[in-house]
Amino acid sequence: MEKGREVFGFTPVVISESEGLPFPDGYFDIVYCSSVIEHVTIPKNSVWTMYSGAEFKSKSLERQANFSNEIRRLGKQYFVQTPYKHFLIESHSWLPFVAWLPRWLLILTLRITNTFWVKKTSPDWYLLDRKEMSALFPEAKIVEEKKWGMTKSIMAINTTSSK
Repeated sequence: MEKGREVFGFTPVVISESEGLPFPDGYFDIVYCSSVIEHVTIPKNSVWTMYSGAEFKSKSLERQANFSNEIRRLGKQYFVQTPYKHFLIESHSWLPFVAWLPRWLLILTLRITNTFWVKKTSPDWYLLDRKEMSALFPEAKIVEEKKWGMTKSIMAINTTSSK
C-alpha cells in the first residue's frame, strides 16, 4: 500500500473485511473486480480447518452476497469476473477436477499436493456457478469466457448506469 502511494500517488484505503467501503452510493463510474469474489469466504485462519462443505458454502455465499451488494452500491456500472466452478482445471491449484471434490477431500488433496506441485494454494476459495453469480448480480448480464469449448470463467457485467 505504501509503495503504491509513493510510486504511483495512489490514496490507500484500508478497511477491515467486515466494514463497507467509505464511499457514497454510486461513487465510482465503474467497479472492476477480477478473480476476487471467490476469495471472499471465511476468515483466512479457518480455511484449513473447516471441513464441512455445507458450512463453508453457506458462510461463503453470505459474505459474497455482502461483497456483491457493496459492488452494486458503489458502482454505476461494474464488471465482476470469477473462475467457473465446473471448469476442468481449477485455476487456483492448476489441478484437474479438484473443484468437484467434497471440501474435506479438497483440503486433504491440497495438503498433499502443496508439498510437491508447482502451484501451491490455500483452500480459501468458493467458486460460483451461473445461478449463484446471477443471484449475486441480478441486474447483470452473465457472460462466459470459453476455453477448449468449455466455460472457463463467468462475468457479471452491468453497463446500465442507474445511479
